Amino acid sequence: MDKLLQIQQKIVPDMIAVLEKRYTIIRTVQLYQPIGRRNLAQRLGKGERQLRAELDFLRQVGLVRYTNGGVVLTHEGNSLLWDLHRYMHKLRGVSVVEEGLKKAFALEHVVVVPGDLDREELVKMDLGRAAAAYLQDNLQEGDIIAVSGGTTIAEVARNLPAANPARNLVVVPARGSLGEDLELQANTIASLLARKLGGIYRPLPVPDNVGIDTITALSQERQIKEVLSIIHSATFLLFSIGVAEVMARRRGLSPAEMDILREKKAVGEAFGYYLNEKGEIVYYTPSIGMSLEEVSGIPHVVTVAGGKSKARAMLAVLSYQPGGILITDQGAANELIKLLSQKGGEREVNSLE
Repeated sequence: MDKLLQIQQKIVPDMIAVLEKRYTIIRTVQLYQPIGRRNLAQRLGKGERQLRAELDFLRQVGLVRYTNGGVVLTHEGNSLLWDLHRYMHKLRGVSVVEEGLKKAFALEHVVVVPGDLDREELVKMDLGRAAAAYLQDNLQEGDIIAVSGGTTIAEVARNLPAANPARNLVVVPARGSLGEDLELQANTIASLLARKLGGIYRPLPVPDNVGIDTITALSQERQIKEVLSIIHSATFLLFSIGVAEVMARRRGLSPAEMDILREKKAVGEAFGYYLNEKGEIVYYTPSIGMSLEEVSGIPHVVTVAGGKSKARAMLAVLSYQPGGILITDQGAANELIKLLSQKGGEREVNSLE
């Protein structure tokens, strides 16, 4: 943190608190605009009277305005938000955390968004926006993008701007779909992502959790074989990390299999592979599509995961598969730093002190 920020925190700590509060209001308005005052107060956990005073101030300085539909940011408010975001980044010491994680896991790039997904659902939107921005800035003509399922990756697709011109891009699900809400399945997310990017979507119409015999038979079907060939040629991978026990239940593992995971201390999951905190694979459920071993051969790997409760799972997967891009939140990042420090010398974390 630079000298000016240190002086501000020491001499005028109240100013920092007010800045934090108004930044949170502006950020929430930007995410949900137009938004009614009562709805905004509920999302922020504040009383309407207290919020009214803050909104009146922001309106007077030209950052928000009132409309029939609710509160919206002005052009100046939108412009200021980006500068304010970078300032808050420094104020909260996030840049130091990003550099520490980058070094610890040999990552190419790290983005840490404000908040903790476990406590604040709107953080998922920030994760989605950050990942969507990274895709827009880095995708090249001819790229093949493989995507996983789940709520976090669905948010990335939702946050891409619509109506892009046609591009030479192919989007595929990384694996078959779990039996969950249709909108959270990898096929659905891949379809939306392709539409938003102006690319081509190729479906993989098979379930994720099937037996070996079924996998062998399905893999020989011409259409599925073609899509699998595309998946195995992916140049971009967009995926999230799961908590081992949560994902095991979603995949319908038996009580005996659950006991194995607990006995072997599995904490993280990706692509049907269950890993312990050391990054060792301790169990695997076969399915059709990409495998965890393939990930190291993909040029651009973007991992999007947040929430303090996912830190151990992230440690497991990132330890097995270092490198790539990590987009996370402060809750997960701070807990990861703590876990790395506890490992006492297994990772270099001096840059975080």
